[in-house]
This record gives sequence, C-alpha cells and structure tokens, in this order.
Amino acid sequence: MGIRTKVIPQMRAFNGTEPVFEATEDYLKITLLRQPLPVATG
Repeated sequence: MGIRTKVIPQMRAFNGTEPVFEATEDYLKITLLRQPLPVATG
C-alpha cells in the first residue's frame, strides 16, 4: 500500500520522524508528525 511503502519511508528521510499508530477494533489511525517530539529530560 502507498502509506507503508512510500509515505512512511519518505517521512523518515525528510524529517526523521516515525509515524504514530493507533489501532482500535474499528480502525487504524496513522499520525505523521511534522517534526520529532521533544524528549523530556530530568
């Protein structure tokens, strides 16, 4: 499918982010982030 084979690898190459997958009984939601999430320290 286009999301798995094309879009996700391009997002990784473009801005270094990983998709966020949310699976429920009814649907699969994929969130593509614009920039990496900040890492909490301390």
